[in-house]
Amino acid sequence: MKGVRFSLIFFIGFLLVISLVNAVQINTQNLAGDLCPRETGSFSHVIRNDGNSVKQYNINLRGSASSWATSVPSGVILEPGEEKIIYTYVTPSQSAEPGDYSLIIDVTSGAETASNTHNVKVKSCYGVSLIPTSNKLDTCPAKPVRFVVRVVNTGEYTETYKFSLSGELSSKTSLSDNIALLGKGESKELYLFVNSPKEDGSYSLSLIVETDSGRVRGSLPLFLDVKPCYNFGFEVKANNTYNVCERSLIIVPLTLKNDGTTINTFKINVDGPSWARLENDQYTLHSSEVRNFNLVMAPGYNTHGDYGIRVTVTPEKGDLKSVSDFGVTVRKCFSVDLEFEDEEVSACKGAKNEYDITVTNDGEIKKLFRLTLDGPNWLTIKPESSTNVGPGERANLTLVANPTPDAREGRYTIKLDARTTDETAVVANDQDELKLELKKPDDCYRSTLSSDYSDIVVYFDSSVTIPVEVTNNGLRDAEFSLFLSGNSGKFTRLNPSVVNLKTGKSEIVYLYIAPGPDVELGKYDARVILNLKDGPLLTSKEFNIEITNIEGRATQNLEANVSVNETVSNVSIGNISWGNFKSKIYEYKKWVLGVILALIIIIILLIIFRKQIANFYTENDETEITIEREEVHDTEKAIGEPKTKRGRKKKTSNDLDDIKKGV
Repeated sequence: MKGVRFSLIFFIGFLLVISLVNAVQINTQNLAGDLCPRETGSFSHVIRNDGNSVKQYNINLRGSASSWATSVPSGVILEPGEEKIIYTYVTPSQSAEPGDYSLIIDVTSGAETASNTHNVKVKSCYGVSLIPTSNKLDTCPAKPVRFVVRVVNTGEYTETYKFSLSGELSSKTSLSDNIALLGKGESKELYLFVNSPKEDGSYSLSLIVETDSGRVRGSLPLFLDVKPCYNFGFEVKANNTYNVCERSLIIVPLTLKNDGTTINTFKINVDGPSWARLENDQYTLHSSEVRNFNLVMAPGYNTHGDYGIRVTVTPEKGDLKSVSDFGVTVRKCFSVDLEFEDEEVSACKGAKNEYDITVTNDGEIKKLFRLTLDGPNWLTIKPESSTNVGPGERANLTLVANPTPDAREGRYTIKLDARTTDETAVVANDQDELKLELKKPDDCYRSTLSSDYSDIVVYFDSSVTIPVEVTNNGLRDAEFSLFLSGNSGKFTRLNPSVVNLKTGKSEIVYLYIAPGPDVELGKYDARVILNLKDGPLLTSKEFNIEITNIEGRATQNLEANVSVNETVSNVSIGNISWGNFKSKIYEYKKWVLGVILALIIIIILLIIFRKQIANFYTENDETEITIEREEVHDTEKAIGEPKTKRGRKKKTSNDLDDIKKGV
């Protein structure tokens, strides 16, 4: 019996082993060939179930090419002895580099596994060839040249090629085509047109080609050698700067040499005053030929100043130029320059107005110059109308305007002439004009005096400082004088007494009030007067001052005054400091505003709901009276006191009090 059992177990195990070995087979039918990126190849395999039961098989891919591969179907169910074809597709990515890759196909069912390994080869399928007829050319400066390059598609596919340039000649080069579509093995000639630089030397250029796919990128270096075909030399054989008197003659020798390799014609041009000229303005020279010639400069009579002269040599061939600059100063041997400092000014009636004049001797000899004035009789020149001026020196004079009261307001044109007192006046003379507008004093010097205090009450044993603002609202800067008058002058001071103000600006002066021991109580006045310095009165400001022996009264009046005039930030009068009071207000302004806002809201709500509130209290009062009456009635019944004629008990005052207490 034991032997039979052992034989049965051995037989069952043998069947299990047989079922596991060679239960699945993979047979290759078709293999993919070499592939280009983005080209699809396929494998086909036959999967056979060699087992004795139905099996489910899963297909998995491994290896360096597995990311490009897909198998369909990815799983099958096979009866014993049944077989199925599995198709595997491989499409290398565009970025795949040429080379050999592995693909492993695994077929699994539970613990059973069968594998098949394949090699996938990715070919080099993209390429381009750039073939120049010559990658180096020789040329002359500024002469156009052309490079010819043949572009060949050496890849397997039709490609769109894009062309660009780089290098130091790229900005001077243009392409015959920027793009080309070429099939496999096709070619195209590409032309590069170069404008040669004007300077000789060696230059480089690169032609760059790339495709839309990004798989192809190449470059071709090209070289250009610019020869000195049109070089020449231009030399000045003397100085480039000169300082001469009028009617002088200057001869400057010049040399021109053709350093180029070919015959050339040179044009010489002079840019400058008409008294600068050349002996000849054009020469034709062979290679290495030299020609000498002169530049002649002859400034005429009464010519003076600084002059720039430029000589330019331009060859007929080539773009090179040669430029030489000359500076010539023609001295003012007998000359004068007269000038008002300003072209247009204004003068104010009632004031002294002065305007600067300069007389400059531009000559080389000391001379006496006389000035002649053409204008109203209230104009004079100081210190005098004649002045001696050395060569190169300047005399400063002043035109003084003192308009008379009957002078007409308006615009005047003042003419001034300066010339020497001898025969050289024919050249040593000059004129200038001044536009002068005469205005009323109010138009020139509009000014104001302002203060936040007009009525001041001062305790007799104290002092007060009052700020007074002076503002220049006029059309010109001014210096003002301030004066103090009135019967308070004994105990009142004003400082400063002189202020300089630009137009539109202000300054604070201070009125200081300090009653002395001999000052009686009572009312006084003070007047601040503003004058133009050395000129007429412009404006004034009145102040009323009261000296009191009641300190509280002075404090109240000043406090009220300060509270009205908030623009005075820190004026201290008596013991009150507005600056401190205002700072406290600012410190608690949020709380103050909050309280005010809350009160306003409460008042508005009371106004809106006043009827409802009144009705509410009226109803409550009536309800309380009714309840009280009912309670009293019930109490009367309980007591059982004698009734009135109407059958009710008469209540005494004590009873009512007891009732109320009980209630």
